Amino acid sequence: MRLVSIYLKGHYLFTEDQVINFGGEYIYEFKFEADKNKLKISRKNNKQFIRDFYGENVSLTSAIVGANGEGKTTLINTIVMNFISGNNGIIDCEAIVFIFEVGDSVKVLERHYGETNFSREPINFKFSILDNKNLATIYYTPILDIREFYINNTKSLYFDLSKYRFFQKDTEEDTGSFTALSEFHLSENLKRWIIFRKDFNLDFKNIPNFNRIKINVNRVFSITSESNFDDASVDFRKIAVEFYEKWRDEYHNKATNKRKLELNIILSVIEKIFKILEGTGNTYLREGRVGLTLERIKNLNLENSLYLFLDNHYFVKEGSQDDVKVDIRLPIYEIKELIKTLLQNLPDENEIQKNHWTEYEVGFDAAVQIINAYQKFITSFSENFTHDKTILLTFKPEIDLSSGEKGLLDLFSSFNSIKKDIKPKNILIFIDEGDATFHPSWKVKFVNSIINILPKIFENKMIQIVFTTHDSLTLSDITDSNIVYLKNRKILIRNDKPTKSFGANITDLLAHSFFITEGLIGDFAKEKISITLEWLKSKANEKRKKDNQKDLFEICENITMLEFKNESDEIEYHKKIIKLVDEPLVKQKLKEMFIEFVSADLEFKNEQIRELENKLNKLKGE
Repeated sequence: MRLVSIYLKGHYLFTEDQVINFGGEYIYEFKFEADKNKLKISRKNNKQFIRDFYGENVSLTSAIVGANGEGKTTLINTIVMNFISGNNGIIDCEAIVFIFEVGDSVKVLERHYGETNFSREPINFKFSILDNKNLATIYYTPILDIREFYINNTKSLYFDLSKYRFFQKDTEEDTGSFTALSEFHLSENLKRWIIFRKDFNLDFKNIPNFNRIKINVNRVFSITSESNFDDASVDFRKIAVEFYEKWRDEYHNKATNKRKLELNIILSVIEKIFKILEGTGNTYLREGRVGLTLERIKNLNLENSLYLFLDNHYFVKEGSQDDVKVDIRLPIYEIKELIKTLLQNLPDENEIQKNHWTEYEVGFDAAVQIINAYQKFITSFSENFTHDKTILLTFKPEIDLSSGEKGLLDLFSSFNSIKKDIKPKNILIFIDEGDATFHPSWKVKFVNSIINILPKIFENKMIQIVFTTHDSLTLSDITDSNIVYLKNRKILIRNDKPTKSFGANITDLLAHSFFITEGLIGDFAKEKISITLEWLKSKANEKRKKDNQKDLFEICENITMLEFKNESDEIEYHKKIIKLVDEPLVKQKLKEMFIEFVSADLEFKNEQIRELENKLNKLKGE
């Protein structure tokens, strides 16, 4: 099953009705006859179609391409939401007709708004109505854009993998600041990466293979002196300083590498606790009581001193003369569990490097345990204490990842997170700007990555992929008939769109007016080169005038020529500009004009001789 064509009527994005063809076995044409309220549909063979071209489990791969602001995301949202809406009404247009090829048959699904219902008349084929209960739909985008789509059907086969939805899902247990929410989201994201790597314990081409997670323990607050506090209870300040002094005494008194790491972990958790107490402000926290004397912890180590404090601390009602206790305490269990989980997963003594006493690496299972304990620790303060923005623990793979590698891990781990929830055999996948954050070297790998990895994630399923992009670098892996071009509020057809894509040279793709109308050179460089070009043209005309000949070139009046003290400075300046140009064809033409119309420059002549000699040697096979 594959979605091959769409007819859009009355969409606000376009000035007229539009037809989309995704590159199926046939190209479909639609003609609406208003006087008869009839939509005629015909089709013709797609000469570029090759069955299983993108893999035996990939029915079709297509692209929607256009510059930023052309409406790619709007169009894909219209397609997705109208397809899954059922009888809940149509979105953004008057009518939409979906054409599916299912084996040798054609299936149709349509949505209408109000009185816009019309009859359909297939000209040279037959069709039946599609039952879309056998098709799951997935939408993915790495862009954090607020999306408020409402689906009333709780059994919907639609899966929203947008960054916004993941952000909502990952942070639903916390209502803190954006910093806190981001921290939760990043932790959950890393857990998805870990699960993806565990599920696919093999080397995917272009996917980084990491096997361990590096944990950094951050110092977040100084408790070296009572003067560092403003809002924490006076009693709490004293015990905090006592904790610091215990850490200092043991840390600097022949502690092993592993013990130093343990001490730093415990102290950092303590600092986080008191940073939270400071941030909560002048409420009942001002009336905190330790509930024990410092003498009782004199001979205890740092962790046991902390645990004794947690077990005995309490808060009293503000202004209470009789120390009336309030039913509020620090989250004792979650604090102890975090410390316990961090300490029980420490490496052996010989694996800890000297001076690396605030970081260590763990395996996947341990990383998930620590992340879960850390998240429970953070949320346990939310009911009675102000959230503190400082980050106690940071997690990352043991290898450095580029933005492209992170983007691919985000992409595939997101799909992997829902694979068990998808029951239908067929899956329609929409990827919106999936390559947006990629370096050019990763953009050219994008299509090959998704057509190889997604079928492994959705094993024994038949998938179709439609992705949007504004970058031509991604398109050299897509056949021309499978590309939908958006420009100037319409979908381009026939002669209006580029005719070369699959296997095309990237420069050829970029050079087409669809992608850029004013050349491939940056504006600053273009301005500098244009001045030199106009100068060369003026020199050519001057030379022809001396020979009583007509001007060879028309001079552009919009370009302001530079002024120089003398002719030699002028010549030297433009010669330097020519030498700076790295585009070979442009540089060669400028050099030829310089030699012909300005000066038989020996340097430029020798360069041309060497280039010709190299070409001659290549022809001789030397």
